[in-house]
Amino acid sequence: AISYPDPQLPISVIDTLYSSVVFTMDFESQNLEGIEARYLKMLAGDLLLIANSDIAYLSNIKLTIPHMKKNGISYQFESAIQPGESVNDTESLAGYNLDLSQEDLTYNQLRLDYRLIIEYNTNTPPVGEDVNISFQFAEPVLDNVVGYFGNNSIADQSDTIKIELFDNTISGNFQFLDPYMELNFTNSFGFPTMIDITEFKSINQQSGEVTPIYLEGITDEPFELSYPLQIGDSTIDQYFFDNSNSNIEVILNEADKFVVWGLEASSNPNGPGSTFNFLSHESRMVASTNITIPLKGYAYDWVFSDTTLLENGIEIEDPEELTNLTLRLILNNGFPAEGFVQIYTLDSTDLV
Repeated sequence: AISYPDPQLPISVIDTLYSSVVFTMDFESQNLEGIEARYLKMLAGDLLLIANSDIAYLSNIKLTIPHMKKNGISYQFESAIQPGESVNDTESLAGYNLDLSQEDLTYNQLRLDYRLIIEYNTNTPPVGEDVNISFQFAEPVLDNVVGYFGNNSIADQSDTIKIELFDNTISGNFQFLDPYMELNFTNSFGFPTMIDITEFKSINQQSGEVTPIYLEGITDEPFELSYPLQIGDSTIDQYFFDNSNSNIEVILNEADKFVVWGLEASSNPNGPGSTFNFLSHESRMVASTNITIPLKGYAYDWVFSDTTLLENGIEIEDPEELTNLTLRLILNNGFPAEGFVQIYTLDSTDLV
């Protein structure tokens, strides 16, 4: 509210009021005290402004947000307001840059300057003394933000890797000589990120037995990811595990079908650094895994099964006259090992 004290002057004059108001912008986060936004670029949304007057005289209002600029030009709104009238403005936020640390301000703050010209008239009895102004961001979407984002949780997730080699395995003994796994992180968050692997385990498809996976330097302690220094860039961290730095061979030898992993990620584990954080609407952190199992090793007592559906069945016109039926199975064995095959025929209810 801008208050205009009635001067009670005997002649008609024009009074001008100048002032500034500083607004503090709030950001949702687990650690609110840690968020220090300094520069924002808007992708979408609107600025809604409403002004109304209960002053008895014609007023002219001019509002400027000097550090909210599009193409280098500050946002401005100017309008005459009649007594008892309301005026409003809707401005698209797309493309606006906001400096929240300008001049003597620090961060999270935006200054609004106003100028109010009141055409005082001695022939009009004074009524009211306020011009009320409100403005808000409606559904704002950030293109990017620069500042310091505090120590906050940014991820808590898990995933499962299916080892398809064992899809049809019922039982068996295996020894793969050179299995290895890659763990990759692609990161476009512009701040230090700490990764804590909360679980890494394999699950045997038959027994349900769970075996922890040990990955040297990964599962034994938290570790930091590299991060880009410019908006739009990304970094890649790759970790390689084999028999020399993990127990992956033992797990595969047990014919485990699933590998389950989970992680937690947090920002700025060591507090503010020498450079600002940044984040864009396209920023992502992606974790991916790849297990490679070269078919080199030993296997014995390997029992696996598969089912082939005869979708159309076998139609026989006079089944009572059938005396002999031959089912021919053609096998191509690419393994350097001999085996035995047992065929079962099932009816539509899966009974032998």
